[in-house]
Amino acid sequence: MEINQTYKGNNDYEKIIAKLAKQYNIKVVRYFKGGCGRAYYKEGLIRIPKKLDNMRKFLVALHEIGHLVEGKQKTSYMSEYVAMKWALKKFKELGMYDKGAEESERRYFTKKLCQAKNRRSKIEDLPDEVFKFSRLSKQWVKKANKIYLYGRGKGWLTGIYIKYETVTKEKTKYGGTLTTKNVIKRVELPDMFTLE
Repeated sequence: MEINQTYKGNNDYEKIIAKLAKQYNIKVVRYFKGGCGRAYYKEGLIRIPKKLDNMRKFLVALHEIGHLVEGKQKTSYMSEYVAMKWALKKFKELGMYDKGAEESERRYFTKKLCQAKNRRSKIEDLPDEVFKFSRLSKQWVKKANKIYLYGRGKGWLTGIYIKYETVTKEKTKYGGTLTTKNVIKRVELPDMFTLE
């Protein structure tokens, strides 16, 4: 593993990352073959894709820098949210906005929120702007016991399945009882481009 504090970069994407890494005193390790990354808060180090050859990988690198610039948050999903917001803001400041790359970030964050809900975190108390970014509705999240994602074509997130329980009172010949029933409802998410 090579730690490069004087990372220079080979193309425009890499040169921008090198400049930001120097500005924020971040060490860059390049080793991932795919399009993922990782930030290490204590070490001030990021691992980014080996080749920054497209906008999505570039946004991943910005996202990892965002983790270190914004610092660790109380929960992992909020750390993801603030890193994404920082990365998207920087992305737009650089004049490099790409709808597909932003959708990729939103999809990843929505997945993290659903994981948190499924692990019984109290995500329904989050600010409205967080739900708007993820395209989830507070009312769905409050009602749901579990949330499952689904999409179509190239991983685009198009909707969720919400699992919740309903309680009904039914009279029997022995007296009243409560009956619970699991319900799974499919909900289409609004197109992200109509929200801005």
